[in-house]
Amino acid sequence: MKLDDALSQIKALKASNDWLAIYNLVPPSTVRSQPSFWQSERFVSEVGFACSKLSEVSPNDIPQDKNARPAFLKQKAQYRSEADDLFARCCELEPERAGYWSNRAYLHYRCAQELTQPRGRRDGNPMKEAKQALELLETALALDNTRIQDHYRKGYTLTQILPKLILFAPGGSPSDSSNQASQCRADGIRALHGAVEVWENLGTEDSRKGRYRKEFIWSLYNLGSAHYDLIVNKWNLLSLTLGAE
Repeated sequence: MKLDDALSQIKALKASNDWLAIYNLVPPSTVRSQPSFWQSERFVSEVGFACSKLSEVSPNDIPQDKNARPAFLKQKAQYRSEADDLFARCCELEPERAGYWSNRAYLHYRCAQELTQPRGRRDGNPMKEAKQALELLETALALDNTRIQDHYRKGYTLTQILPKLILFAPGGSPSDSSNQASQCRADGIRALHGAVEVWENLGTEDSRKGRYRKEFIWSLYNLGSAHYDLIVNKWNLLSLTLGAE
């Protein structure tokens, strides 16, 4: 199959969200051995996106049958690994393109969400995934600081995901964990303010005003939540200190 033909077919398959058909068109395991495909960041990105969509897991997706669960999770893990490899390849081919770093960051961001949501899967390390997402988001924002989604995802990770992981991590003193969680929230608040600021500075004719309105609203909501958590955390730390005395 020629590259142009593959891209044409992918375009048609995307219209019907047929991610498995895109995946099977030129399986990721064979892409490296085909130079014309491996050198095309557009093709690699499209297949990586299909892998990312196939890797998504909601609590309702997880089989109730314990015997079927391992195979299901193993297949999802393979899709995630392939998506990560393909997105990494995009970053190699176009290192100055922020969107490719953002795509890879979102894969790890979503993975951290899946691993921490109620009744979600528990086959990974959410702390590792969250930190990987933050590292990649930092790179994307260093290349383009106007990316509202990336500011929001960074802020959400720092205010809603990492603090809980830090507070409930085994070992470590409660006061140290509390201070680390508070620092995460403070950093996340700055990131969420970044999302709000970029959105508010967009012109009324800018199409991003409507496209990222939900991120703007979510940023405001999570700002309120994070400030509340900081207040509660300070009271909890004070209680711990007084109790120790």
